[in-house]
Amino acid sequence: MTPFLGVLQDRGFKVALITDGRMSGASGKIPAAIHVSPEAEVGGALARVQDGDLIRVDGVKGTLQLLVDEAEFAARTPAVGT
Repeated sequence: MTPFLGVLQDRGFKVALITDGRMSGASGKIPAAIHVSPEAEVGGALARVQDGDLIRVDGVKGTLQLLVDEAEFAARTPAVGT
């Protein structure tokens, strides 16, 4: 997966990797937030993130911001244990 993300970066796309586990080769060229867990497992905010959601990664502040309407986010069912 990381070579694919590198190709996107080379084409001008801004990409980052956010995962709840370890990923070999993830450090280096691609900004990565690794081991973002276990709060998703207990129904926290990460359990409501869906494919295609935009997430702002701020390495200076050390924050992740989900760019989804608050009402839509609140209406989502957490994906726990999937």
